[in-house]
Amino acid sequence: MSDTDEREQIHNEMARLRDALHDDVQEVARGTRRMADWRFYVRRYPWACVGAAFAVGFLLVPKRSEPEALSPDVDTLLQLAKDRRLVIRPRGDRHVSGGMLTRLAETAVRVVVSQAARQAGRHLIERCAASQEDHPAPNRPR
Repeated sequence: MSDTDEREQIHNEMARLRDALHDDVQEVARGTRRMADWRFYVRRYPWACVGAAFAVGFLLVPKRSEPEALSPDVDTLLQLAKDRRLVIRPRGDRHVSGGMLTRLAETAVRVVVSQAARQAGRHLIERCAASQEDHPAPNRPR
């Protein structure tokens, strides 16, 4: 084999390697863009995204602030009573029943959690079945 044939062979092999490397880099770039796109996760894991959005919203919304306990003097109390702006509640009566939005939110959470658990169960069963297909148990003599 001559030097020119050997050089030509090496040159062709390097060109094939560059093409293969370019294709691999393009595939990695596509996969990276797909993994960085939030829409990929919403399409692939819709219930998990709903749960995550709910959790983020729950953490971001501030609690309702309680009014500070006042210790007004007698004259102020009399003036408030005359203006009919005085509301007296016993200290133990602080229970605020949940409204319709609270009940709706609780129901939504129950539905999301049950659907997520159901989806996780299905996914686990599918993975176990796929694993058994990939690695069948050896036949054991009885």
